[in-house]
Amino acid sequence: MIIKSLKKKEIIKKLLNFLYLIRYLITIVLISILIIFLSPNFFDFSDNLSDLNKVLSQNNINVKKVKNISYDPIPSPSLIIKKAEILINKNSDPVIVDKLYLKINLLG
Repeated sequence: MIIKSLKKKEIIKKLLNFLYLIRYLITIVLISILIIFLSPNFFDFSDNLSDLNKVLSQNNINVKKVKNISYDPIPSPSLIIKKAEILINKNSDPVIVDKLYLKINLLG
């Protein structure tokens, strides 16, 4: 019983020592992940409507008017477009949407 207890203490001590050695690496990784997810909150997306139209034109969608564009990092990164006037095809009538969620693909 004493031998098992000593082995458990030894394993825990090695694990804590390893975590102590890489604590700065863990901190840097966590801070960089936070910066990647939270930095778009400080951008003004309303001025970049032409860039948004370039991306959406691949799917035959064109945004004419927008009241507000915001960024939501949680639960998955997405752009929220409020009060938008959208043309789905060039020949169709504009559609007015209250809220439009555009999910951002982080993997490519």
